[in-house]
Amino acid sequence: MVNSLWEGKRGGCITPSCLNLFALFDAQAQVWLPPNHVLEISRDMSLTLYFRMRFYFRNWHGTNPQEPAIYRCGPPGPKSSSEQTEQGMQLLDPASFEYLFEQGKHEFVNDVASLSELSSEEEIHHFKNESLGMAFLHLCHLALYHGIPLGKVAKKISFKDCIPRSFRLQIQQHNALTRLRLRNIFRRFVRAFQPGHVSQQVIMVKYLATLELLAPRFGTECLPVCHLELLAQAVGEPYYIQDGGQAPPEPGPELATGPPTHEVLVTGTGGIQWRPIQAEGPRGDGSSSRNPRAGPFGKKTKAPEVGGQPADRPQEAPWAYFCDFQDITHVVLKECHVSIRCQDNKSLELTLPSRAMALSLVSLVDGYFRLTADSSHYLCHEVAPPRLVMSIRDGIHGPLL
Repeated sequence: MVNSLWEGKRGGCITPSCLNLFALFDAQAQVWLPPNHVLEISRDMSLTLYFRMRFYFRNWHGTNPQEPAIYRCGPPGPKSSSEQTEQGMQLLDPASFEYLFEQGKHEFVNDVASLSELSSEEEIHHFKNESLGMAFLHLCHLALYHGIPLGKVAKKISFKDCIPRSFRLQIQQHNALTRLRLRNIFRRFVRAFQPGHVSQQVIMVKYLATLELLAPRFGTECLPVCHLELLAQAVGEPYYIQDGGQAPPEPGPELATGPPTHEVLVTGTGGIQWRPIQAEGPRGDGSSSRNPRAGPFGKKTKAPEVGGQPADRPQEAPWAYFCDFQDITHVVLKECHVSIRCQDNKSLELTLPSRAMALSLVSLVDGYFRLTADSSHYLCHEVAPPRLVMSIRDGIHGPLL
């Protein structure tokens, strides 16, 4: 069974140029499937897959002046500066845009940004205000989509259904008078504001832009690693390894079954980063990488709460930058061991908890490479899309129009 958050009610379809942003997520194994994965289903087997947008680029909408805007490369030819600016909004087709909005709402209410992870009163106050604002945008979009007054939507759908789970649980712990006061405040705000001529697209962009600021890990993937080693290859030593050739030296097999020692962060605009996991206070294991209910975009396991506030947690180590995707020459995969090789001969040697997680990581890096550096080649044969492999084999370079 393949589940989708968006049913395409308007009859729109995702174009081939945007289809590369999507992938299938295996809910049972908690991993993403590579594009060449072959499903083997028996009669008594139950398998749930989620079709999601996996590859994400922050500020694709260009509304955040603090981050670089993202543009999709267009056909060569003279373009004015205004046309180049508008091209950034064309990163997603209408169907993908609507799908991302539905996915973002799903991620938000399932704690991709969690109240339990905040410590200061200022952060908590800001989080609550922004969450109520996003709940309002959620209801506004429903009103415009169905063509009914905003007040009627607010009566049918509670704002608590549009805020993060952690915030909703905290509200339920308040006394009845506090809950009534909060509900009345939200209703007065709804009555005082009318969408007017604001379009659905404007509301959707505002919602996703706010989500990026409120949940920095939205659109990122963080995977646990059992062993990590950063190598600077000596000059003159044989370096290039073809797919299927000799793999890098393997750590002991016991490392693959040991607890995670590091975590690797992969983002569309930040490349590959890594950091050690602090020994004190267990972090999540596989659940920190992908949880469809909490969001395939990297919801982490929350720390235990005491009185509605997070327990004391050790200070997280800063992220160490490894490389961007265009710096990678190839990736070697053998069982659960991954070797990411760069043009400057640096190498990041990783051991993942399982073969499936290793395939998930390699397909993520390979996908971003094809989206940002070279769409006509791949980094690792084990995760290469079959159509691309066929095109290279037949001497076809570039898309066939």
